Amino acid sequence: MLKGDYGQHHDIPMRAEDETHVTVEEEKLKRWKQKFLFILNQPDTPTLSDIPEA
Repeated sequence: MLKGDYGQHHDIPMRAEDETHVTVEEEKLKRWKQKFLFILNQPDTPTLSDIPEA
């Protein structure tokens, strides 16, 4: 929901990998770290030089 309040929202839970809610702040930070490491450690997308000519 967009409401223009950009403050910190510590009371909003996030989902763990097993779909349960994470509500403890330290656990939420660990989950964010885990989530971003997964996203940032994806294999590179192929470039044109990696695609063989037909």
